[in-house]
Amino acid sequence: INKVKLESIQTMSRTDKARELIDLVLNKGNSACKIMIDNLCDLDPFVSETLQLKLNECF
Repeated sequence: INKVKLESIQTMSRTDKARELIDLVLNKGNSACKIMIDNLCDLDPFVSETLQLKLNECF
């Protein structure tokens, strides 16, 4: 994420930040998606299990 995009995201509401970040990563391709999912699984196992992220991998 470049500096301009980061600054833009920082001004958004929490919900919009999450949506924008997910959209950004999805547009970067499968490798970026896998990295984000792996990090989310490490940071919040409950959420990742609830969303069944390891089963779905990329959307």
